[in-house]
Amino acid sequence: MLGIAALASGQCTNPVNRPEIRSMSPQDRSRFFAAVDKLRHNGELDRLSKLHVDNADTIHGHPVFLAFHRVFVSDFAAALNKVDPGVPVPYWDWSLDATNPAASELFTSDYLGGNGVGKDNCVADGPCADWKMDIDSPHCLARKFNQGDSIAPFWPPEALFSMQKTCNQYGALSSGIENGCHGAVHLGISGDMSTMFAPNDPFFFLHHGMVDKLWYDWQLMEPDTRFSLYDNVNYNDPPVSPDDTIPGYPNMRVKDSLDPRNGLCYTYGSS
Repeated sequence: MLGIAALASGQCTNPVNRPEIRSMSPQDRSRFFAAVDKLRHNGELDRLSKLHVDNADTIHGHPVFLAFHRVFVSDFAAALNKVDPGVPVPYWDWSLDATNPAASELFTSDYLGGNGVGKDNCVADGPCADWKMDIDSPHCLARKFNQGDSIAPFWPPEALFSMQKTCNQYGALSSGIENGCHGAVHLGISGDMSTMFAPNDPFFFLHHGMVDKLWYDWQLMEPDTRFSLYDNVNYNDPPVSPDDTIPGYPNMRVKDSLDPRNGLCYTYGSS
């Protein structure tokens, strides 16, 4: 967490490019999965899940939703880089799988494994097979697709682009993402992913990488203004400020998250 605060206050001369996971080589994917497993063993994945649980009420349904999760995924990336410096941190463009998500290669053993099995819906294949989690209580990592063996459709690319083109204010975009396309993925995969300890599942970070990319791409549409926009449009919150503190990160302010090309120091590759 301290590393994130230091990074956000520093100068960024060479932003890291975050790739879509299917553009990575098998070797780089394996390296990423191995690093994530190290976080499971060294307690960092538990720390992240607990942070998400402890701040659940303030980071959802409020304008800080996008800003918090941008910092949170960067916290995950920093933890990965401590166990494997330079490891790629990918996102998942689930809009490419929108019509039949369960058929995506991401649910094969070469990627993150598939639906859970048995009475507890435990993940049994891929790099997350037989994971035992402690947050929020001891259990197996679970997935329970919301249509049995299939997953209800996600938002396709054209729907995402329409939302981005329609929204002219930060709050409109944030609420639109949170209550629409974002929730569809969590509920579709379900199991741990439909709880506040969803960060137990690496799918969480791939998903929120895509959520963050939707914001980043929207910012790039009008870069002169949108990298500083932060407001409470479409929320019932009192007025907000870029100087507000990020929940769970007392040394970070919203303004530290608004332009990831500086401070947090990354960009996104295309899908």
